[in-house]
Amino acid sequence: LIFPPVGPLAYIIVEILPELFRSRLVRDIRRTVLNMIDPHRDLRRHSEALEISDTVENTIRLADTLRDRGDLQEALELYNKAQTGLFATDPALLLGKADILYRMGSYTAAREALDLLIKENPDFKSPDGHLLYAMSLDAEGNETAAIHEYEILCKYYPGPEPKCRYGLLLKRRGETDKARELFKEVQLSAKRSGRHYHKLHRDCIELAQNELSKI
Repeated sequence: LIFPPVGPLAYIIVEILPELFRSRLVRDIRRTVLNMIDPHRDLRRHSEALEISDTVENTIRLADTLRDRGDLQEALELYNKAQTGLFATDPALLLGKADILYRMGSYTAAREALDLLIKENPDFKSPDGHLLYAMSLDAEGNETAAIHEYEILCKYYPGPEPKCRYGLLLKRRGETDKARELFKEVQLSAKRSGRHYHKLHRDCIELAQNELSKI
């Protein structure tokens, strides 16, 4: 309260509102405000936890924090450090590592990490992991395999991203009619959904609108 006008507002959002409204929106607002006040909070907390207890779990938490900050090389080094013993084929670890590799542009390495995940953990299910696998195939230039995965994802994935990525792939192949239908489906879903859906998938909705204006 001693830093007006930001202090009182931050105090209300961080301390009072969560007690009144324990909703996801308020939790997101609280996290955003905390990050504004102390942008290195999570990094410091997870670094200290790893110093106190050098466990795989703490290593992965710090790696995830670094990844979200864009420190991909440091995050990858921590994932490689954690990938030992019982965790050599851990599905969550392999999925996180594949995500970092994809962001770094190492698409084949990302796909290989996911291939290992699938081989060693056949019962593991992750829509985001499945999408990452399709994206890796797509980025590698393996269009036939990517199309197969996108078609499956379009049937069950809880968001429009697979349809957008599949539409872009079809457009590159000159299959504009099929691409147009996918972008129209994204628009239709957006019209039928509420504000939260629009906020959550704004980039995909805008992409679909932009593509429809060009094809």
